[in-house]
Amino acid sequence: MTRLLTHATTLALLLLPGCDRCGGPDDDTAQPGYASAWVLMEAGQAHQGPLALAVPGDMVLENDLARFTLQQPGRAIALNPFGGTLIDAGVVDEQGGAWDRFGELGLFLNAAFTMDPDSMEIIDDGASGEAVVRFSGPAARSGYIDAPVGLELMMGLELPIDTLDVPPWQISVTYRLPADQRHLLIEVEVENSGSESTPMAPAWMQHGGLAENYYPALGGFTTLPTTTLGALLPLSDETAYGFAPLPYQPGTHSSAYMAGGSVLLEGVNLFEVLDWPDAAPVLLAPGESYAFDATFVASDDLSGVLSVLRSLAEQPEELATISGTVTVEGTAAALPYTAIVARDPDTRELLSATRADADGAYSLQLPSGPAELLWARTGWPFAGGSDEPELREVAAQGSLTEDLQLPETGILMASVVDSEGDPLPARLAVVGFDPSPSHAAFDWRDLDPLPPGVSALVDLPPAGRAFYLEPGEYDLVFTRGMEYDAVIEPLIIAGGEETQVQVTLNRVLDTEGMLSGDFHNHSAAGPDLICTDTERLYNLAAEGLEVRAETNHAFVTDLSELTAELGLDPWLASIPSQEITPFDYGHFSVFPMDHEPSAANGGAFDWEGVSPTEIFDWAQQQDHDTVVHIYHPRAIPTSFEAQNFFTVLDLLYDEDGWYFGPDAYDPMGTGLPGDALMFGPGFTAMEVMTWMNVQGLSDWFNLLSAGYVFTATANSDTHTLRVESSGWPRNFVQVGSDDPAMLDVDAYVEAVNSQRVSGSFGPLVTLEAATASGSASAEQGELLSTGGEMVILDARVQAAPWVPVDTLDIYADGTLVYSEALAMAEVPGAEGGVRREQIVSLEITLTQDSYLAAVVSSESGLFPYVPYNESDDDELTLEDLRAGAVVDPAQPFGFANPIFIDADGDGLITPSHNLRALDHDSYRWEDRLAPY
Repeated sequence: MTRLLTHATTLALLLLPGCDRCGGPDDDTAQPGYASAWVLMEAGQAHQGPLALAVPGDMVLENDLARFTLQQPGRAIALNPFGGTLIDAGVVDEQGGAWDRFGELGLFLNAAFTMDPDSMEIIDDGASGEAVVRFSGPAARSGYIDAPVGLELMMGLELPIDTLDVPPWQISVTYRLPADQRHLLIEVEVENSGSESTPMAPAWMQHGGLAENYYPALGGFTTLPTTTLGALLPLSDETAYGFAPLPYQPGTHSSAYMAGGSVLLEGVNLFEVLDWPDAAPVLLAPGESYAFDATFVASDDLSGVLSVLRSLAEQPEELATISGTVTVEGTAAALPYTAIVARDPDTRELLSATRADADGAYSLQLPSGPAELLWARTGWPFAGGSDEPELREVAAQGSLTEDLQLPETGILMASVVDSEGDPLPARLAVVGFDPSPSHAAFDWRDLDPLPPGVSALVDLPPAGRAFYLEPGEYDLVFTRGMEYDAVIEPLIIAGGEETQVQVTLNRVLDTEGMLSGDFHNHSAAGPDLICTDTERLYNLAAEGLEVRAETNHAFVTDLSELTAELGLDPWLASIPSQEITPFDYGHFSVFPMDHEPSAANGGAFDWEGVSPTEIFDWAQQQDHDTVVHIYHPRAIPTSFEAQNFFTVLDLLYDEDGWYFGPDAYDPMGTGLPGDALMFGPGFTAMEVMTWMNVQGLSDWFNLLSAGYVFTATANSDTHTLRVESSGWPRNFVQVGSDDPAMLDVDAYVEAVNSQRVSGSFGPLVTLEAATASGSASAEQGELLSTGGEMVILDARVQAAPWVPVDTLDIYADGTLVYSEALAMAEVPGAEGGVRREQIVSLEITLTQDSYLAAVVSSESGLFPYVPYNESDDDELTLEDLRAGAVVDPAQPFGFANPIFIDADGDGLITPSHNLRALDHDSYRWEDRLAPY
């Protein structure tokens, strides 16, 4: 049976007679021995989970073991922007549901091209015992990741493939799901419909989603720019996936990781491709076709994935099974969810991995032969009491039983209340040394490592949280962002005991009329992070952030419903947005944006072939006001400079304004026309601070002096929970309200665009000004008409007691005119406790139009309250940690957007074109990919 759907008639399948499984997974045909293909009618009908992204019209393949969803034809910007790709995958559970944590998988031929399907066919709806679906269409440019650009900028290598010259290929991709199997069989055929021979390298692009790449030959969870492997193996606590070319051949394919995507080149070394086209494994003559196969596996654990892949090798290996129960040492108590890994004793390659179930039982398949077992659980001591997992040598043959034990651990129940005794979300840093540190064989969180001297970072919901904590001596550091005071509680944890700790945190800063916001903040839908939406929301609330712009790379998300479900809406509001992410020339955002639930990516803006100024123009043409944002113009928190907009442009300044310097480079591979306008007015905000990286003040001041009025912001760009947390730094927006539950988005956008913003990595500085006669006054973002009168400028500096602030700098027209060593006094806190505060009043006479801005800073560190540091764990002691004697801690920084001074009284600010030397290299720069 064959049914054909064009892009325009995809949903027509729902109306065709004889489609037994069009109703979805609740039909009573879902029984052992069946396979089925059907079209999704309702979102969430096929998969549940944090990355279940399918929408009506997508295609589902399922049997009683696994369920897979394929994206319908059409374009939606993503790692693979076209349909015909795998977007959801999960194991079918006892209730008929399927849990999805997968991102997407699609073709990436020649490390540049994919298929743009114009048809979707059900070849077999499963009546034969096999469900078969085929997508067909021409080749198209993939576009999201430009591999030649990435290799040149990150590795200095030139990949000689023209990514704008789309080959004349017709492509078909057939997906087969047999009954009683956990894996899809994927068959690809590429036909050269042109008049000349074309080289081809079969390749794939995969986003593992919320399952992180596992590299058995390299010791487990790690991140590498390039490696050689046999399969891509995304793994999480809940699910495991595997993608491999067929037949399965370990160690024969080249892989590269960039921008959240894993590229797999079949049967060719990445560096051999540098000799393109001579090194191309395939040369397609006109009219000739080439076919290749692959498979995708969904399982509960890595053991299940590798067992399937090994069965699909040309010479399948003989497998053994090890099973047993994990218990608490000295007791019969089962220890559930313990991770168990088998390793080759000679090569140390990981052979298999699983997790014990809720009853502590486990089963592990691995190749027959000698092996070592390792086992661990977060928060529990390693067996044997050392700082490395205990090894147990086994002879894997047939079926054998190995029962395992872990020593007793402690339990900590921590909670926080406010000054009225009401529950409060907060963050807990457990300062001290983890006796059993994170190990790459077990723990993907090693990709989001804890700072040196910190055993745990826990986001506490309002009701608090209980978690395992190994026996030892610690300091518990309770915080809730820079508006609140902090509490440190020393603690000794003993094995087998539960300890309860509750503390009170007071809001001490006076932020009446302000709502703090982080306008660059990532959650699950983005391709390059490792936390769920629930984890991110708890993190946001725990840090005391009040407004979050949801800026995933290729998705518009709206987490307001989930925020309410978690009971966090009294503290947190969200504004749908998007990080617009051209690979070659910078990152931008626009908020608010409309979330479209029926769109594959929530209605994200498609930036391919669009210049920066066209992005600005599009944002300004919306039917509501928007914040149009330039992100990390000089210093993204990684080494990939193509994403730093001003660095790409080599933006320089002279007395006439801005210009492009000699080190500007063309946006390679973008497809933009030669006359594309790369820079100009239209943006309304720009990051001056991204995470700990101050972008420099020169661009801010030089553009203001040239007449560009925009808002300086401070945002986290957080992709993690432990290296960078939400809201460090953040923006305090003077909007006239400080209740996030009453957020007026239009008023908030207007306040941001009107420069009523102070950026803070700890201290808060705000400005007010008045003429000496008192005839006029102004706040940040406002114009003060002086007629040549003296200006009285008041700079108010506030800080929680744990935030050091040393220096206040005042700038006029971008020039430092005043610097003062602060001597802040303790005053009563806004809602209890105390804060430190100083108001500095200055008399300034300005004879020309100008602007007044402020910066506050300190050379002292924020450890342990913001626990980032670069110490050597082996050289630290608990006394060092308690004294704050750590290497390169995070340091306070803050700024206030300017007050504009109209000295000549004409109601305008005449640009002075005052020049400030570029200074972005003078400030701290941290790489979140190598943080400590």
